[in-house]
Amino acid sequence: MKKYTLYHIKGVKWGMTTDLKRRLRNQGYTISDCCEFEYYDNIDVGANREKELNIKFGYPWQDTQDYRVATQRGKLGSIEAQKNPNWGNGELTAKVRKERGDKFFSKETCRSGGLASSTTGLTEEMVIYIRQQYATGKYKQVRIAKVFGLKKANLNAILKRRSWTHI
Repeated sequence: MKKYTLYHIKGVKWGMTTDLKRRLRNQGYTISDCCEFEYYDNIDVGANREKELNIKFGYPWQDTQDYRVATQRGKLGSIEAQKNPNWGNGELTAKVRKERGDKFFSKETCRSGGLASSTTGLTEEMVIYIRQQYATGKYKQVRIAKVFGLKKANLNAILKRRSWTHI
């Protein structure tokens, strides 16, 4: 079971991590910059407490700062996420966030508008984008599959044009 450390950098923020030394080093702080700590076994309890404390202390808060959201961005892996937390993991995740709204993944949209399958949730634009991003060599298949919520085999079929062949 993971242990989550909630830490307070006075005048800056409350944050949560499973690796305090690494997190502080990445953010340019040291352990001596922290003035309070809390420990949790449950990610949901810890993340809710982090939000509560940031708001209570008057620190700016956006839902993208939620530890559960931030760790998902981290799993997709990119230094860009640390540089620009508003976009998650750089341009790929930013594009996905814009396109993965309810509008694009509703059953009505999937049944109309030329989508190949109502279960995939992909649009033609997303398939084109996936192929373009993979062609750059910047992203591995595993990462793209996670970002778009696809199995690696399905992504491979898209990239090799065994599926979505009409594009």
